[in-house]
Amino acid sequence: MRALRTVLDDELARALTAGTDPEGPAGYAQDPALSVPGLVTEVAEAHGLSEDAAVLYLQLLALPDPTDRNRARWTGWKPARAKKARTELAATGLVVEAKRARAGRTLFLPCGWLDLKSPPCPWSSGSADSTRSRSTPARCR
Repeated sequence: MRALRTVLDDELARALTAGTDPEGPAGYAQDPALSVPGLVTEVAEAHGLSEDAAVLYLQLLALPDPTDRNRARWTGWKPARAKKARTELAATGLVVEAKRARAGRTLFLPCGWLDLKSPPCPWSSGSADSTRSRSTPARCR
């Protein structure tokens, strides 16, 4: 909950403009390492994770469409780095490994799953509930 409060507080403006400052680092706001680096460090320390695994965990918590393909685009990680972060996070009790239709990933929060039909992506009922309604379309790649 604290993580969501941080993003929704003053950090939201910074997160939304992440990667747009010509003088700063370039990238996507969906990359917590860029948009909320302090929160990444806090989550990594609180859960004994590497910063990459913390980035992945935050994306699963906060984003409606954290497919493997989207996360690779947002973070710029090569497959080996992404696999290492997934393996580390999967070894914790923070997520579960599973296959779910149209999800585009194998890690999920240990909560309900709404198998929404096309066009929106299905999504974990525990991720960012307050920021998205069931009728909101999401890009699923």
